[in-house]
Amino acid sequence: GFKMLKRINFAYLVSRVGRTLWAMDILKKIKKLCISAFCEKYLNAEEMITVYDRITNIFLYFVTAAIIAQILSVNIGIAISSVLSLGGLGTIILSLASKSVAEQLVSGIGLSTSGQFVEGEKIKLGDGTKGRIFKIGVTHVELRLSDETIVRIPNSQIFDQRIVNLSRMHRNQVKQTLRFRYEDIDKMPIVTEEIKAEIMASCPKLIKMNRPFRVHWRGIEKDHLEVVVDCRFNIPPTGTARWDNRQEVLEAIYRAVKRCGVEFARPSFSVESDCKVAEER
Repeated sequence: GFKMLKRINFAYLVSRVGRTLWAMDILKKIKKLCISAFCEKYLNAEEMITVYDRITNIFLYFVTAAIIAQILSVNIGIAISSVLSLGGLGTIILSLASKSVAEQLVSGIGLSTSGQFVEGEKIKLGDGTKGRIFKIGVTHVELRLSDETIVRIPNSQIFDQRIVNLSRMHRNQVKQTLRFRYEDIDKMPIVTEEIKAEIMASCPKLIKMNRPFRVHWRGIEKDHLEVVVDCRFNIPPTGTARWDNRQEVLEAIYRAVKRCGVEFARPSFSVESDCKVAEER
């Protein structure tokens, strides 16, 4: 063992490894400048630069590690094949892991270049998940839900779903189902017209042209008359403005109903009991 150590030129070995690391550091800086120049024309340039820089760093680190391993193999006599050989099962596990990582990286690149969302925007996924983009990572996206919970979703799962960017939408729908009593059935045509007129007068953001604005008596149910209010507004579907506008619509509906002298129907409940009274002998 000591004879082998004497044959090793440690100064030369350290020099070659040091030069390799120095070259890697220079390449990292040049690489980032090139990525920045390429991505500056996109709206989400900052996020794209971050993702591309991290992905290319992984590749650069791998190449550097391979070069250093080769230097050690030549100068010390360590066989790379014997170090990296993991056997049949190990090779299968490594292949599956590499495939999963590669899938996440490719999906991350697709999400970054598509420009569908950036950090800080609110999105809705095809499975119903809704939240604000907290962080876009190399292999996953962190989504902040309405209850402040942070959810980490793999890039591949997001990439395969439909995505609605709520932050880039400028219109909002308000739809409300109303229940009225049978005693007021003769007043339904007047009620629908009054509700429509009151919403038009009270809600300045209402879209009156090219979009549906309906107040209709839709059904005669078992215990009530059903009226549906369906309207659109030039208001984003997120934030406080959305809920303030919905409240204005509900207040307008209430004023119109009160003016017509009708009342809302109360929900009816049916209670079933399985209790049995024992007969006295």
